[in-house]
Amino acid sequence: MERQVEGEVLIRMPLMSDAMEYGIITKWHVKVGDVIKADDILAEVETEKATMELESHVDGIVQELSPEGERVAVDEVIARLGLLDESTTEEFNALGPNMKGTVGEVRMFAGDKIPRHWLKCDGSLYKVEEKEELFSIIGNKYGEGENSFRVPKIDPIGGVMFIICAR
Repeated sequence: MERQVEGEVLIRMPLMSDAMEYGIITKWHVKVGDVIKADDILAEVETEKATMELESHVDGIVQELSPEGERVAVDEVIARLGLLDESTTEEFNALGPNMKGTVGEVRMFAGDKIPRHWLKCDGSLYKVEEKEELFSIIGNKYGEGENSFRVPKIDPIGGVMFIICAR
């Protein structure tokens, strides 16, 4: 079902029954940019006989998903995941549309280095003049005064940290 290709994993439509020639992704349970773990449910796949859940067998960052509702032949690529290591973090920085978040958006992130234009949600203090757009959204909700503010402090879950878009 999955094949590793230099820093990424290609997820292919699996053969879910002996007679299966194609499947239809009826619903994705993930979206581009999500950090997933092995055993997470990725999608619901309809075959000629039943609708089944498709699980991931690797940890990664969702980079691309095939559209819902289309017929996909067995063994065709239906999703692309970036692997969670230093090289993936660099790729994550360069992804453009896949990591372009709305200012103030909080996401889970499992890399070692924070992507460009994002800040770790660790309660750090920033000057308003340096991050005016982010300040205009969160203000002093997490403390400080007129000229400085803090980002939220959200403790990591199972080694996965939270980041906030501060572009």
